[in-house]
Amino acid sequence: MDSAVKKGRWVVIGHVGLSPELEVLPPKFIQDPIKKDQFSIYENGKTRPASREECFGLSRASGWSPEHVEERLNGHFAGRVNKWELQDRLPQTSLLQ
Repeated sequence: MDSAVKKGRWVVIGHVGLSPELEVLPPKFIQDPIKKDQFSIYENGKTRPASREECFGLSRASGWSPEHVEERLNGHFAGRVNKWELQDRLPQTSLLQ
């Protein structure tokens, strides 16, 4: 999602290359919106079926609005738990959440 840059909310002040370890995205989980007990993991450009337990600790695959990105960054640097990050995690208490 690049709307924050394209619409001028965030100003580009330069470009810096990433180190190779930061170019690899961490795996994310996907939960079927209809069959809530079906999961998959997206990693390295590929999706594979997964158990619910394999998804614990991973973030949900999603797009973030500029406001959510800003709130997560502000919370991180202030040492606060962020509600969006918690919402993206799979709860370990119920099979169908």
